[in-house]
Amino acid sequence: MKRARIIVITFLLLTAILCGAIALLHTTFAVKLFMIQAVSTTLLLTTAAIVFLLARKGFRKHLRIAYVFFCLALLWTVFGLVQAIVLAVFNAGETRYALYVGTDWPFYLMTIFAYFGIRTLARQAQAESKILLQPWFPFVAATIISLLVLLLPTTRTDHSKGVVYIAAFDLAFCGVVLTCATVLTYRTMRQLSVLYKSALRWQTAYYGTTSFVFILNTFASLYVSTSSWYWNEGVGFSIYAFSSALAVVAAFAFTRIAYAEQVAAQSDHKSAGNSIGIVTWAAQFASNPVAIDPILDDLRQLTAAESATHEQRLTDEQQQRTARIYLAIEDYLINKEPVRKFKPDELRETLEIRFKHSVPEATFWQEIESHPAAIQATTELG
Repeated sequence: MKRARIIVITFLLLTAILCGAIALLHTTFAVKLFMIQAVSTTLLLTTAAIVFLLARKGFRKHLRIAYVFFCLALLWTVFGLVQAIVLAVFNAGETRYALYVGTDWPFYLMTIFAYFGIRTLARQAQAESKILLQPWFPFVAATIISLLVLLLPTTRTDHSKGVVYIAAFDLAFCGVVLTCATVLTYRTMRQLSVLYKSALRWQTAYYGTTSFVFILNTFASLYVSTSSWYWNEGVGFSIYAFSSALAVVAAFAFTRIAYAEQVAAQSDHKSAGNSIGIVTWAAQFASNPVAIDPILDDLRQLTAAESATHEQRLTDEQQQRTARIYLAIEDYLINKEPVRKFKPDELRETLEIRFKHSVPEATFWQEIESHPAAIQATTELG
């Protein structure tokens, strides 16, 4: 967490310095605005990519792969932006490469990696979204819609129809694929636990904003000339800068997942009160709440039938029950949790640091300490 904060602060300062330097250049306002937006967006996305790499700690193999995909999606966006900056600096925007080969191909790779990143995460977390998890669906849908875009008329006269329609096809394709990734991210967020919701909410906002820009610029490429205020005043590019800030926040939120136990151990929030609160605390680390729902049924029976609450002192029998429930959750986290890897010693250490002095329930702690490995807890629930 500390390294992630240092990286974010460093790059924010660097962004501010470079944007200030660009503002002092002797050039037109339009060029300055484009350069400031491009440089700030590039540095923010680079920051997000680095933070995503730091966030891989403690995750299982497939989730580390998902994070690498997220990182590659960001880096290909950076490459596309750097390419645009270079073409602008050298007045090469009207070259054959820029017009026909296209400057949008890095964004194809960006959307592909973005989709497969969230698909990998959703599959590993056992999220349900049958059609969006099919790897062919976003690309077939994107191809069909992009071909339909080619049927739209264009009012552009500053470029040939071939150039205009190539740009429109590219932008539409990227927009549709990223829209699919946005919807899949949102659906996954709805199914995972609170611990993951914040990161996926910001990721949804980032993907959604970027896909909106792609779709908006699809129509702009058909009907708005390059001499228009839309392009000259940076409107067509400005939302990218906003979305890049969302990417940084999302990456930092994913890092908080990787260090959730440490954050919890250092938390100054209100104490759990009793061992019911400890069970609730442990349950939040499961990525998919549905998976541990049968385990928590015993807790619901305890709180419903015996009117036990988070605040009141529990009887010895109730403490034994909460201890068995906690051990079952611990067993799930260590042996069955599909997203993250939990080490028994680290989980117990965090538990004791966070709660042993604030929850003085001797029977509960004795039951916990009598099961150091927490391997048989699931069967003990009976």
